[in-house]
Amino acid sequence: MEEELNTDWVTQFEKVDEKYEKFYKKKVATINVFFLYVDRDSNLFYIKKNRENLTDNGVLEKKQLVKLLRENMNYNSKNYRPISILQYNITLNPNNIKSLIKDPQQYDFINPQDSIQDLKWDNSIEYFTDMNSLHIIFFETWKDKRKKTNTKKIYIKSTKSNNKKTKRKHLKV
Repeated sequence: MEEELNTDWVTQFEKVDEKYEKFYKKKVATINVFFLYVDRDSNLFYIKKNRENLTDNGVLEKKQLVKLLRENMNYNSKNYRPISILQYNITLNPNNIKSLIKDPQQYDFINPQDSIQDLKWDNSIEYFTDMNSLHIIFFETWKDKRKKTNTKKIYIKSTKSNNKKTKRKHLKV
């Protein structure tokens, strides 16, 4: 007589585990990119938001970042230059969610970038994946006509011929 294996407990576990699925870590596939525009008086006046896909490894490649910068350096017929790139990646472990709620000040998920390079987002809790982002701050560039000077270069040439003989040459002759 064959005995059947009781698998009811597995099914019950899967049902309970479904509730907590969003608290497991997974790869970051997309991020929000925020473009913040600051005028000459240091006032933030416009924010633009894009959704960007990452590679399978959770990387925003350098060429894609450069493309984003170039496409967004102009706004309302004015030129802007990027002054800051901030990467926001929530790398919290599921075990630390309670401590984040109790004391959020102890966690810092912002990484300032000092160069244009490939940016990698580490695995994140699925519930927080929409919070992973990139913030690019653009500052308005301008040319102040008052400071512009037309400096003419003057090259000084000696009118004397440079046929001086050194002692060594003089003695040989």
